[in-house]
Amino acid sequence: MKPVKILAEVGSNWYHPDKDEARKRARDCIDAAARAGAYGVKFQYFQADTLYSQMRAPKLYANTKKFELPIDWIAALAEHASDQGLEFWMSVFDYRLSVATEIAQWCDGLKVASGDITYLPLVESVAAACEYENILIMLSAGAATADEIYTALDVINKYHVPRVILMQCVIAYPAEPYDYNLSSMLQFYDEVDEIGVSDHTTGFDVSQTAAVLGYTWIERHFRPYEVSESESPDWGVSLGPDQLDWVIKRINTVRQTMGDGQKVPCDSEKDQRLWARRGSDGLRPVDNTHE
Repeated sequence: MKPVKILAEVGSNWYHPDKDEARKRARDCIDAAARAGAYGVKFQYFQADTLYSQMRAPKLYANTKKFELPIDWIAALAEHASDQGLEFWMSVFDYRLSVATEIAQWCDGLKVASGDITYLPLVESVAAACEYENILIMLSAGAATADEIYTALDVINKYHVPRVILMQCVIAYPAEPYDYNLSSMLQFYDEVDEIGVSDHTTGFDVSQTAAVLGYTWIERHFRPYEVSESESPDWGVSLGPDQLDWVIKRINTVRQTMGDGQKVPCDSEKDQRLWARRGSDGLRPVDNTHE
């Protein structure tokens, strides 16, 4: 089976009112994710002006302004992630192709969030940027129907993107495990290159079950600090370093127990086969001098 890649979603957990401290926190998030054994880290790029209506959602607009990641930080954060042996990913919420392309040049992959799966101008912008930079694309399918997923995939497939990863998701924060319906993604197994899950639960059952079902990407919100809701909207579903380390180890154990699908004696059984098999007289062990 393919290995499972754990993506540590930093989200807005880098935020601090002091910009220098915020930049340090962003780097610390990368360092902590590397120590925990993550495969990559992911940040989010959004601008309130291209995400929320000031008239229809004034409070969300104002709050989003606070958590805007400066675009001029991205290159340095990507370089720092590479130095730590991590892939660097970004969720892009800005539909302008110039912005997506500018971000893509520093990334190993870009993600379209669940809320934007039906906003095809953004899906197309991200797909075009991924083609241009020859990087992966991740499509999150929270609250989506099968038809909406197929429509978004049709847009992505117009472009030559190296790999397409479809992520199951529940957009409630936090989500309940029984809402995840992990088997629903199996119908898309042959439509994309890989399937994964954005696990917004507070536990670990969804991530481990996904690993058993053959999901190869698992995304978990992550923060190396104790943060409050006022400091980060992602605080309620974010794992600390010890929790992320535990999840990664559990998933690796689960995948190892799945094996390679070939039914043969394992190494630890080989010496016991003599004692476990009966001889022609019906008694154990086999007598090698007469058998």
